[in-house]
Amino acid sequence: MLNDFGKFVIFYFQPTYMTSLKTAQIIMIMSITERLSVG
Repeated sequence: MLNDFGKFVIFYFQPTYMTSLKTAQIIMIMSITERLSVG
């Protein structure tokens, strides 16, 4: 039951979730690249 509800929430908020996920990935990649270029 909880699984189905979680799936519904993920499906309902998928566009926002995917956008924030992409943004987080970009920020993470940028910070990692910065560290590599500095160190």
